[in-house]
Amino acid sequence: MEIANGTENDADIQNLRQDKMKNDQLTNKKRQPRGVITVELILTLPILLICVLAMVEFGVLLSQMKQVEFASREGARLAAQQSITALPSSVGDVASRVERVLQTGDISGYCRVILQHNVASAGNPVQTTGPCDCPTPATPDMPSGTNLAAVRVTVCVEMDQLAPDLLATLGFSLSGKRISQTTTWPYREPQTQDYVGNVYVASSIPPGPASISLVDPDTANRSITSSSSTGTGTTPLGPTDILWDATNQQIIYSDLYQQSIVAVDPATGDRTILSSSHPGTPVGSGASLLNITGLALEPSGTLLALTNPFGLIRINPATGDRTVLSSSTVGVGPVWSTGDTVAVNSTGGIYVVGKASFAGVYQVDSITGNRTLVTEDMISTPVTQRMGNPTDAIFDMSDNLLIVGNLNIISVNVTTVSRIQISGIAKGSGSPIVSPQGIAEQDDGTILVSDNALQSIIAIDPTTGDRTEFSGPSTGTGPSYGPGIRDLTIVP
Repeated sequence: MEIANGTENDADIQNLRQDKMKNDQLTNKKRQPRGVITVELILTLPILLICVLAMVEFGVLLSQMKQVEFASREGARLAAQQSITALPSSVGDVASRVERVLQTGDISGYCRVILQHNVASAGNPVQTTGPCDCPTPATPDMPSGTNLAAVRVTVCVEMDQLAPDLLATLGFSLSGKRISQTTTWPYREPQTQDYVGNVYVASSIPPGPASISLVDPDTANRSITSSSSTGTGTTPLGPTDILWDATNQQIIYSDLYQQSIVAVDPATGDRTILSSSHPGTPVGSGASLLNITGLALEPSGTLLALTNPFGLIRINPATGDRTVLSSSTVGVGPVWSTGDTVAVNSTGGIYVVGKASFAGVYQVDSITGNRTLVTEDMISTPVTQRMGNPTDAIFDMSDNLLIVGNLNIISVNVTTVSRIQISGIAKGSGSPIVSPQGIAEQDDGTILVSDNALQSIIAIDPTTGDRTEFSGPSTGTGPSYGPGIRDLTIVP
């Protein structure tokens, strides 16, 4: 019996040992995958992180390369518009256009711009500007043949200007690396057309018809430059302000009902929307262009639109994007409650003519949007010096601010704040200005004012203040303005 019991105990112990071994094996099997996963995670996590950073960096880089491509296209388009005499030295202007386009895409600038052309009658076929070493494209060959004149613009940009250098610490830095985009554009020598002295007038009878008219400066005869039946593009409904863009040889007007800024080719009448906040035809993004009352062009080529009640808006004409430069919530200083017009002088100074308690002239800082009240009508202001209800203003050839209102036409020296009455109450003979809309100056100093009530353009002698009809019911031939005459501009 003792032997049997000993045998049974040994068997039990053996079974227990076997069960323990099985349990240990199962435990080890369970623990083993966990350990492997941990080791694999430690090994692969840096690789995954590098891949994520690379994808982010590459995505931003790819997106910004599109902006570089667009910049090269804009540069080539501008080069293709140069005259035979201007093309050999136009790389500077091309580079300026390229830089403007890059900066609208939050790219600080180019490192090199290369302009090539094969225009036989123009010299300097390869022009470069910029500090970096970027190769001049040699392939494909420039087109050949008398009918295949072309320009080619290459834009080189440092990669670390396009995307965050996320992998620099891992040895994959973007610093010192460059990308380039090249555009070839057909060249056609621009046809020389003399616009100097032309008077362009915006007319609108809400909600239409509307048009841009040309007034011959010598005969005062009128013809339609652009309308719903002249030229292509967006239909003009409510042109208000109008100006001449000398750089691009085009007319620009603001459309009250289309909530847009539109460019007009003076040769064809074709219309192109530069910026619009209209829900049906949006171009660009940003602040609303609802109720535009004033329009001006800065020396840099950007546009300023004065709106009520949204303030002074700066517009990028290349993208149509809009930002508020100054308003009751942007910038500090006294603010107009109603803005009538905006004007820019030769040095880029921005001035808004508007009304708070009285009509006043406000200087706007071009960077901060801060405002300074330059001069204002007061109860004590002599009636012959008052602006009254101002409607338009421009800077004349002497950089004095010419303001037209229902009482007077006055000249304001914005530095000394002195005023001079040009015409109006008790000064000048002829028909009084009844309902002025716009003001412009001819190269001989004669001032032109468009008057809605008189349905004509009135010429004012700057010395005597005498007023005569320049173009209207009794002067000149062609389509009449009717009661819808608005602003006017003169090609200098």
